[in-house]
Amino acid sequence: MPSTPPQYVYWQLLDRSGKLRRYEVLEVKQRAVLRIPLRLLRSGDAARVHYRGYTQTYLAP
Repeated sequence: MPSTPPQYVYWQLLDRSGKLRRYEVLEVKQRAVLRIPLRLLRSGDAARVHYRGYTQTYLAP
């Protein structure tokens, strides 16, 4: 019987000009996979998250 392939969350942190500041790929093993500490965010930053074909971008105030 084939095993279920691992699922991954891809996320990146971009500065206001779109320059990549941080990028990670995380294997999904539990419900709460990603927490981005607020200290990493600067005004105008964007956190982009991709999971199972869906991508969402969150903007820091």
